[in-house]
Amino acid sequence: MRLNDENIKPPARPKKASPALKIPEDLQAALANNKAAKTHFEQFSPGKKRDYLEWLTEAKTAPTRLKRLNTAIVWISEGKVRNWKYEKC
Repeated sequence: MRLNDENIKPPARPKKASPALKIPEDLQAALANNKAAKTHFEQFSPGKKRDYLEWLTEAKTAPTRLKRLNTAIVWISEGKVRNWKYEKC
């Protein structure tokens, strides 16, 4: 109570460093072939990048992953984030 009465704030907690994102080779190759997609992907925040990476890596079969990769490249080249349908305009 005394600290509150004297308006003394506790020291701020240090922020934890988030782990570096590991971009799969197939996505790297697809981004290298599409300049617009690469530019937009580099401008995304780490959270937006992580959304795409998780969506791609969660695919259980190779055909599903390929389909998702193709869709992701189209959306990224248009500057759309993973859940662009649900964002407010």
